[in-house]
Amino acid sequence: MRPGCSAPRRDRCRALADLPARRLARAVGRAASRLPGETRCLEQAVALAWMLRRRAMGSAVVFGVHPETRRGDLGDLHAWVVRGREILIGLGDGDHRPIAAFAFEP
Repeated sequence: MRPGCSAPRRDRCRALADLPARRLARAVGRAASRLPGETRCLEQAVALAWMLRRRAMGSAVVFGVHPETRRGDLGDLHAWVVRGREILIGLGDGDHRPIAAFAFEP
C-alpha cells in the first residue's frame, strides 16, 4: 500500500498500487492474442509472473483442476496469476480447484 493512504481511501490506494500489474496483465493478454497458434493459460501465467518479478512486484502462479465430476480433457487444467487477492490473468470459468501455487516475491 502507498504511504499516506488513510483508512477511507484505502481501497482506492490499493487499486492505484496494483494499476501497473493490471496493465502488464492486459499487455500479456494482447500479445498472446496476436501470436500465431494458441497461447494457453500456462504460458500467459508464467510470462506475467516473470514480468512482475522483474519489476519487483510479488505474485503467485496457481495451478488448478476441475472437480472429478467434470474431468475429461486438457481444459480440466488451468493456471492463473494472483497478486494479493486479485486474479490478474487466467480468470477461467471459476470452477477450477487450486492444487498448487508458486509464489514469486520481489
